[in-house]
Amino acid sequence: MNTISFLFGGGMTVLDWYLIVVGLDIITGYMKGLKSHQWNSAFNLKGLLKKFGSFATIIVAAMIDDIAPAIGMSLPVSVAFYWTVLLIIYEGLSILENYKELGGKGFNFLAKYLEVFENKVDKNKDDKEQ
Repeated sequence: MNTISFLFGGGMTVLDWYLIVVGLDIITGYMKGLKSHQWNSAFNLKGLLKKFGSFATIIVAAMIDDIAPAIGMSLPVSVAFYWTVLLIIYEGLSILENYKELGGKGFNFLAKYLEVFENKVDKNKDDKEQ
């Protein structure tokens, strides 16, 4: 077992997809920032730190998978695997959002769901700030 496989719970196929969507999200985010002339290094750094934080959560999920049997717990699923799948979906939605803001066409059937999600997130953010 290599180090990466050990740290990320052995789900290399899922992890490979996660690394791909993270890379695509970073690239489309950079393209969006450059196109809108709103490149901000502080915002960029915050986004990159979030990406590294996501990697850390996968490691923690893999730790849970490894430690649970040692303390007598039987998990019915691989926490690291399903957490990584959820992160892939999240990154995929971010890529579609960036693509839409770059003027991309298609995926109209998802656009309404992205807008609903964005509106709920914005509402929750506004509620917390008040």
